[in-house]
Amino acid sequence: MAILTSQTSTNAATTRHRPRGRAGKPRAAWFAALSVVCLLASAGPILADQPAAQAADLERFRLAPGDRVAITVFDQAEISGSYLVEPMGTITLPLIGPVDVRSFTPENLQADLVRRFGNGYLQNPVISVRLLELRPLTVVGSVRAPGRYAYMDGMTVETAMALAGGSARLTNESVARRADFLQTDERLKSLKIGYFGQLARKARIEAQLAGTGTIETPDVGKLDAGTMRLLIEGEQEILTFQATSQARQLELLQEQSRQVAGDVAAFEEQATLEKEQIAYLDEQIKDFKSLLVNGLTKKSSVIDLQREKSKSRSDLSRILGDLARSKSTQAEVKLKLAELDTTYRSRLMTDLQETKLKLADAEGGLPLVLEARQIKLDQMPFATQTPTGPLAIRISRYRGGRMDVIEAERTTTLWPGDVLQIGSDGEAGDGPSPDEPSLRLPPVAEPRPVPDLAEPTGSADPSLPGDVRPERLSRR
Repeated sequence: MAILTSQTSTNAATTRHRPRGRAGKPRAAWFAALSVVCLLASAGPILADQPAAQAADLERFRLAPGDRVAITVFDQAEISGSYLVEPMGTITLPLIGPVDVRSFTPENLQADLVRRFGNGYLQNPVISVRLLELRPLTVVGSVRAPGRYAYMDGMTVETAMALAGGSARLTNESVARRADFLQTDERLKSLKIGYFGQLARKARIEAQLAGTGTIETPDVGKLDAGTMRLLIEGEQEILTFQATSQARQLELLQEQSRQVAGDVAAFEEQATLEKEQIAYLDEQIKDFKSLLVNGLTKKSSVIDLQREKSKSRSDLSRILGDLARSKSTQAEVKLKLAELDTTYRSRLMTDLQETKLKLADAEGGLPLVLEARQIKLDQMPFATQTPTGPLAIRISRYRGGRMDVIEAERTTTLWPGDVLQIGSDGEAGDGPSPDEPSLRLPPVAEPRPVPDLAEPTGSADPSLPGDVRPERLSRR
């Protein structure tokens, strides 16, 4: 406003020194109006940016667990001192007890304490609050020296990376650690595939023993469900092939058994006929011998009948031999039919036992390899990603009782308590791997709104719950 007044005075002075004329006053008014418009246009963005910047500063320096504040109460040494904001976002003061400070800046807290102590505890209290120590910054990921560092006002991502020794993506140590991790990870994947394969095989054998044509898919979780489904499809093909082969073998043996049974019946009938033929020949020979004694026939006729009998006896012997062989074949076929199912089930039981032994061996080795992989992953959180491409940066920021994840750049301003995660493109932005522990905080109550400190209130402070106990923040 002073600028506008000064500019207007200058325009007026200029007008007084000009010669008076008809166009003098309109021209001076026009220049004055133009100056006002220009000044308002240039000052507008500055005035508009100031509230936003002030709001960001207020939000950044709101108190949170881990901050330490110095509270000085004039002429009250037993109350004055250094106080740490507890995990639940409170500080405990003499006389008034716990005070929830999560939504306060130091200025808000100072005004709130004046109101609280002045409400029946102290007369006209004089209190000052200042920040002694801000919660530290944590840098993790692909840096040379991950750890916790003291926060400094105005610190950016690049500043924090410099404190942590810079990016470690291209160091020999990083390459060696990544290679070691990849070997362990590959071994774990191989063991998991083998383990899932044995699970699928076990399910297939159990289905075969139960006589069902469908394999029940084992539950291995959503992440590995696709792999297990492919393995089950392969085992289903094996089950179908073996069941078809078993049925074909049974059908062939049954057909062979029917053929052999037919041969046995035919040979038995032939043997019966030959025996009857021999019996007829014996009677004829007997009759011809009687005729020969009486001289009614020739001896050659008797010899011909005896020769015919010998031939029939020879044919009977051959038929009986064929019958014996057919009966032996029939017995073998019956034995094969009896052994077919027994052998099949015995082989399945043997395979099932071997599969169970392999599963037990895998179940003993998998946890050890998984633990070794997790240890190496903790040492190098972004080892699961290819260390190429532009640097990716993620900030985990505690605000309002929850952890927010923010994608950042090198010039992004950090807040107290931020967790800065550095990695290659696709690492920090995609979140932690399934096996990587994530940052979690215990559930907390919603912070109370900041009271309007401009308007004094005479109401008593609401009582705080009596069961509020400090809890530890996990991996702040």
